[in-house]
Parts: sequence; C-alpha cells; structure tokens
Amino acid sequence: HHLTEKMSTSLRSSRGIKLMKSGHFSDVCIRIDCISFRCHKIILACASEFFERLFQEDSEEFLLDGTTPEVFQIFLDFIYAPNDDQFGNLEPDVLMCLLKCANMWLAVEIEERCIDILLDLSPDMDPDALIALFAVSHCVDHKVLMEQSIGVLQHIWRNEMDCPSTVRMEVDCFGEYFKNTSGMLSPRRRFVMVENWIKGNDLNNRPCSQKDKINQIIKSINFLEMSLEDFYNGPGKSNVLPDSDKFEIMYKLARSNNEWTVILDERDRDRYYIIVFVKKKSTKFVFYLKLI
Repeated sequence: HHLTEKMSTSLRSSRGIKLMKSGHFSDVCIRIDCISFRCHKIILACASEFFERLFQEDSEEFLLDGTTPEVFQIFLDFIYAPNDDQFGNLEPDVLMCLLKCANMWLAVEIEERCIDILLDLSPDMDPDALIALFAVSHCVDHKVLMEQSIGVLQHIWRNEMDCPSTVRMEVDCFGEYFKNTSGMLSPRRRFVMVENWIKGNDLNNRPCSQKDKINQIIKSINFLEMSLEDFYNGPGKSNVLPDSDKFEIMYKLARSNNEWTVILDERDRDRYYIIVFVKKKSTKFVFYLKLI
C-alpha cells in the first residue's frame, strides 16, 4: 500500500514538474523584476490564500513585490511537485527569505516546513545568522522561533549578542531583541549597541514615534551599575544622551560613592554651569551643563 502511494506521489510530482516547465494550460503570468513565470491559477490558489484573493481580479498578469525570482522559483517547485526533502539543502538565509514570503502569501504548509527546518538548524548557526533568524521570526510573529534563536545566542554566543548585524534590525525588532541582552551584556556595551544602531539608521530622518521608541530603549539601561569613570568616558562623551541626563546620572553615581566630591559652580558664565567631579584630589572630571 505504501509503495503504491509513494509511486502515485512520485507520478504526480513528475507531472507537476512537466506542467510547470512546459507552461501547458497556463492561465496567468507572474512578473518579478524583469522575470516572468507562466503559472496555473488553480495550483497557486490551492497553495496560497494570498494568490486565491489576488486572482479574483480579472487579469492574466500580476507584478509581485517583496521577493526575488530565485525564491519564487523554489516556492513554485514545491507547490507543483511537493517533496518531503525539498528544502533540506537550502542555506539558512534562503530558508529565511522563503519563510517571510510564505508568511506574506499565507502559504501555511511551506511556512511550517521552513520553521521546522530552521529550528533544527539554529543550534549550529553563527551569531549573524541567529540575529537574522530572530529578525525574521519577529517579522512573521513566531514566538517559538524567536525564543530558540535568543536561547542559542544566550547559551553559546553570549559575548557576541551585540555584533554589528543588530544594526540591520527594524526599530520594533531591535527593541524586543535589546530586552534579551539585559543581564547578558554590561550597561556600557548595551549603550554602545544602541549608539551603533542610531548611527546606522539615520534617526534624524525617522518618524518621531521611532525616536520615542529608541529613547525608551536607552532609558531601560541601568547606568547606575557603571562606575563614574566608565560612564564619563563612554555614554558621558556621547551625543545620544542629553546633557541634563548625563549630569543627573553622574551626580547619582558620585553621591553613591564616598570617594567622590561634587563641586558645582553656579556662576552664569556663557549660560553654562561648571560641575567638577573630584576623586581624592587625583582624578578630576569637568562637566559643562548648558542652561536652558
């Protein structure tokens, strides 16, 4: 019985491949960039609710965005001739692209297959691939995949969680990822991670809502876990934090450590306060706070 079933499946797959390659009876053209694919509406509609809805428009040609010809060809290969081992040899980055497209096209079977394979591959992925996997799983809203990618990073690549590829994340994804670095990375490294994201994403040209989200991310960093020296030489010299916040943090750090004395010169000189942090008369930090 199983042999007959296997032969029947193989025969259907063979026919599907021939049908796709020959273009016989095709009734729709899908264009991606400058590449055209002759397809059959019924096959695409059966595999994907997205295409079922799309084909309700009375047209024989559709332009498809958000994918590449290579990924769409993999998608077609599967829906015309399903095979259990079909995605086994794909690289993780290709699988992630396919997962995003399957999610976008509401192709549930392909989406589930991609997720299963990526879950299996994740323990052997490098940090960049795991960060990309987290971003994709956030995009398709798959919590198990998100937790798996973070879990592997925290247990195997803890010291690489702030690698440069985090800059490529969208702000919501970055915020979610950043929460998971608490307790994994020092406050100074977490701050540098946010600073690098801001530099890489030109925050000045972003909507106010995104700037607010980044400000909330910065506020989640516990700067009071740092030493005054570390804060002064790191976040204290960055333009990411406003001067008023820098002074407040430095003042709290100095007050929490009896070795520091804070001297505040309140003379109005060019609309600046001069604050001097002195440590046992050997180390001195001068901080200028502009008056509003």
